[in-house]
Formats: sequence, structure tokens, C-alpha cells
Amino acid sequence: MEELIELIKERRSIGKVKEKEVPKETVCKLLDAAIYAPNHFRTQPWRFIVFMGKGREKLAQIFDAAMLNGAMVFRAPVILTVISSPKDDPKIIEREEYAAVCAACQNILLAAWCLGLGAIWRTGEAAYNKKVKELLGLKEKEEIVAFIYVGYKDIKPRDFERTPFEEKTTWILTP
Repeated sequence: MEELIELIKERRSIGKVKEKEVPKETVCKLLDAAIYAPNHFRTQPWRFIVFMGKGREKLAQIFDAAMLNGAMVFRAPVILTVISSPKDDPKIIEREEYAAVCAACQNILLAAWCLGLGAIWRTGEAAYNKKVKELLGLKEKEEIVAFIYVGYKDIKPRDFERTPFEEKTTWILTP
């Protein structure tokens, strides 16, 4: 179990990756890890759109049509578009659905690191752009949670100082 904690501490976002193709089977492992994220009422509120190889040209066209920089999609051989797709049920809290999809994204990032891949979670204007959502076929309540760019690491990850948890924690204990 200590290995998992070390993995979590070691993982870093990798913004520069090689153009080398990532096998589809490897991408499937990332998606399989994603679906094991915790989710309230077992709603599994995620959906994925994967752009690989020449398929990235479709995403570039969508970005260009939305007046965004389509060239940015070519910075990684794989782009996983992670979508929150909340269930239409009055007992479901959409914020909890979104949180579950964020947990799925973290699973993808950890799995990528374990498989020797670099990955970075991006949102920015593209994730909130109505035209992008429309062209990707998102339903009314669906939201883009992440564009996760994945490939083989081409840089050494930078470490940075973390604020110790003690500075952000309040303990309420009973005697």
C-alpha cells in the first residue's frame, strides 16, 4: 500500500510528450481505470471521446470552428475528452456527478503514470465553449471536465514545494 502513496506523490503533469503513437490497448487501460472511480448511486456519470492519430484532425477542426487554436491538439498523440453526463433523476446532485468524473480523471492520470506515460489535464476556453460542446455532440446538461493529453514523456517532470497538509487541516477531536 505504501507503493500507492508513493505513486500519488511521484505523479506529475507532463506537458511535453513525444509524437510516438500510444497503442489503443494502452489507452483502453486508462479508460478502464477511469470507470473505477467512486460515484454516488453508482450512476457512472462519465463519457469519453478519444482522439488519436489522424482523428485529432477532427478535434482541430472543431477548435478552429469555435475560433480556438486547433493546432494545440497536435501536442500529444492521444487526447481523452472526459465528459460529465449526469443522470436525469431528481435524487441525483449534479455537483456530485461532476466530482465523480473528476475522480475518474485522476484515475486516468495515475494509470498513465504507472504505464510510463505522460499526461496533463487541460480545460481552458475549449472546455467551456458552446460551439465545441455542440460539435462534440454534448447533451444539454453534459460538461467537458477535461481534455487529457497523453503520450510518452519528453521532459523530466519538475518538482515543486507542496504546502504541508498541517497548514490546511483543522482537527476536531474528542477527548
